[in-house]
Amino acid sequence: MDDLAGSYKILGCQKGDSAEKIKKNYRRLIKENHPDRLLSQGASDEAINQANKKVAEIKKAYERVMAAI
Repeated sequence: MDDLAGSYKILGCQKGDSAEKIKKNYRRLIKENHPDRLLSQGASDEAINQANKKVAEIKKAYERVMAAI
């Protein structure tokens, strides 16, 4: 799987989806995985570190997809 296909998969989108749908999925994923949300729930440092990595991965995927459309 190439980087772009992987990026679509991370965002839960498919090639050909509208920019609006991609942005909506991106925002939902960021909200669900944001480390501040976990911090307010008393999550461990490891869980917060994992959330930071996941958010970075989501942002990178979004940037790749948006650059390609």
